Amino acid sequence: MLPELSNFRVLAKDRNGKSALYRSSAIDRAGARDADIILDDLNIRSVVDLRTETENNFSSNQQLNDNFELSSISIVQKSPTLEFKVKAVANDKRSRQVYCVSLFQRNVTIVYLKMLPFFRMLSMISLAVIDNLFNTKYFNKRLMSMVGQFGMRKLYRTMALNSRAEICAALKLINTGSQWPLVVMCSVGKDRTGMISALVQYIQGCSIEQIQEDYCVSEVNLRRDIHIFQKAIKGYKLDIEELIQSPKELILVFFDAIREQSGSVEQWLNDGGFTFSEQQELRDKLESVS
Repeated sequence: MLPELSNFRVLAKDRNGKSALYRSSAIDRAGARDADIILDDLNIRSVVDLRTETENNFSSNQQLNDNFELSSISIVQKSPTLEFKVKAVANDKRSRQVYCVSLFQRNVTIVYLKMLPFFRMLSMISLAVIDNLFNTKYFNKRLMSMVGQFGMRKLYRTMALNSRAEICAALKLINTGSQWPLVVMCSVGKDRTGMISALVQYIQGCSIEQIQEDYCVSEVNLRRDIHIFQKAIKGYKLDIEELIQSPKELILVFFDAIREQSGSVEQWLNDGGFTFSEQQELRDKLESVS
């Protein structure tokens, strides 16, 4: 859909056909032509950014940075009800919003650190301290490299078991906390974005086969513009081939881990704070699936 953002596409349309949800790789890498389409042609009002703070690069894209106000989302309470705080990074009162909801929170990081040999774990903790003191990005790059090392199956399972509150916060923002048209995005629009997209499509009424089919489109898109993907992961020790691949079974790994926790997707979402009534509310907003 966008010349320079190959993995940008429609996720779902609203029931009235007047607005839409989109999924994408990081839109802050958009050139002037794509930025014009995002701002003017599509009139994107909100972005749910699933990346870590160190991955965020909106400040480098003047055209988008001038139009979007960045806000960070922090979980205040997980039970008995999910509560989160929206904090503007800069109080510029711009009409369009970027909500930063990182799925790589401390509990996910701890899971990966515990898999390391002791001295390597200490090295990673030292990098985290250096990052905090000097605002470097060494720890995040090593963490992403670890994700690649342990494989995508581990990532999808870990996210399902440890990032439920953040996932449900993202769904709440999509449902009622932001203006549409809206974009859900991460770095390349495949994994973290794929998980949120799969849940939106499940709520919409798509079959697992339909969800898997849409998920596999990311591999086609990323292979078409592999040079852009290579640029996005520059500096990370990652296997580009493994990261591009979008095998159907990864979505099953994600849903299996969800059902392992709560028995059903609906119950898992409800337990995480995206209630049954909110699920129905979002379903009612979305175009029905034939």
